[in-house]
Amino acid sequence: METVDNNADTLHSGLDDRDIAALQQEYARLCEHEIRKLRLGACDIIIDITEEDFYGKTQDFWIVPWTKEKGVQGHFKFLVCSIKFRNRKYPIAVRMIRLGSDIAREIGTVLSSCKTAGVYIRTVLFDRGFYAT
Repeated sequence: METVDNNADTLHSGLDDRDIAALQQEYARLCEHEIRKLRLGACDIIIDITEEDFYGKTQDFWIVPWTKEKGVQGHFKFLVCSIKFRNRKYPIAVRMIRLGSDIAREIGTVLSSCKTAGVYIRTVLFDRGFYAT
């Protein structure tokens, strides 16, 4: 953020006062509005969990502990919902996953936001990692 504008401190101080759930709800509302404009019709939905490395101290419920290989202390986990449209994959919803989250409930929330946005769900495709979960 610092490379874009020198007011990054103002942004970060504003984010400190916000709740993660409120940020996710606002993000979902904005995405639903934009998706409605596309008028996609019947689509295939792809659900995947993406992990990003974290190198700092892991004293938070948002960071899943890891093996500490190559300095990685933990992982952030994101539930990503994408639309397969014309053989391309478009991410439309992202939710951070806390330690101990109910993944099925998170998936239900994401799919209901897709329906609210006017997406007609033809098929829901899951990554192979969901079989073990």
